[in-house]
Amino acid sequence: MTWLILRRIAQAVPVMLIVAILTFLLMKMLPGDPAILLAGEGADPDKIEALRRSLGLDRPLLVQLGYWLLNLVQFDFGISPFLNQPVSEAILERIPVTLSVAVVAFVMTLPVGIAMGVVAAYWRDSWIDTTVMSLALAGVSVPNFWLAILAVILFSVTLGWLPSAGYVPMREGFFPWLHALIMPAAVLALFQIGYLARMTRSEMLEVLDQDYVRTARAKGVTEVRTVSKHAFRNALVSVLTVSGYIFSLLVGGSVVIEQIFALPGIGRLLVQAIMARDIVVVQGSMLFLGFLFVAINVLVDILYTIADPRVNYD
Repeated sequence: MTWLILRRIAQAVPVMLIVAILTFLLMKMLPGDPAILLAGEGADPDKIEALRRSLGLDRPLLVQLGYWLLNLVQFDFGISPFLNQPVSEAILERIPVTLSVAVVAFVMTLPVGIAMGVVAAYWRDSWIDTTVMSLALAGVSVPNFWLAILAVILFSVTLGWLPSAGYVPMREGFFPWLHALIMPAAVLALFQIGYLARMTRSEMLEVLDQDYVRTARAKGVTEVRTVSKHAFRNALVSVLTVSGYIFSLLVGGSVVIEQIFALPGIGRLLVQAIMARDIVVVQGSMLFLGFLFVAINVLVDILYTIADPRVNYD
């Protein structure tokens, strides 16, 4: 088991290297000269050239890539000229907000999505199945930005139950923190609830048709025990993998939600950096989200192996 975990971590290293290289190249493909953007339109050409040299933009592309990777090894993402602070520091300040939204949304997604999938699978081809799957389809179809606007109008403007924007750190109290996050997290979770419900239903239908489930029923095992112990526990192994993927999507999908609800997370930082043409921050934010996605998937692979020892990543 230890060797397998170390091998999965080692396999993630080249993936992260590819993510870093692609992020660097994508930023280089963007139109415009970063030196001109920083100096401003109409700036003196000598000043622009000096700025280009200070940023290393006058070097060959491969040399720039080499310095970029060397700085990454030292956890140096560069310094933002607009924020006037290191990019790594700006990201670290905003990680708690993004992870808070993702965790609350994940806690909402798991029980609701799994319960909907189990109920729909057990009463397959009935009106209950049709109703649950219709709700799941609506969840994956409704755009979250549109739903966020409706939620603000209903729960903030009309009813006044929840704040329309802003973030409260957990150090100021758990309930104020949760009160500020519950609406954006619910909007963010809706799509993933529908996706998880459909996935759980598919896995449960496959397991419920297995011979060992029919054998348990033939032996007189109660229906609750048959479904919960024999069927659900086996279906849960596959759902575990999907859950890790869902959490990755919740972290990456918080960009729109953070912007609508004015949450000072990495997603909003990325949007503001794009609007300001702050290439250094855009590069660092995209790279961090890419690394986080890879790390979550490696962790899921390890948990999947622990949950089902039959799995072997050869």
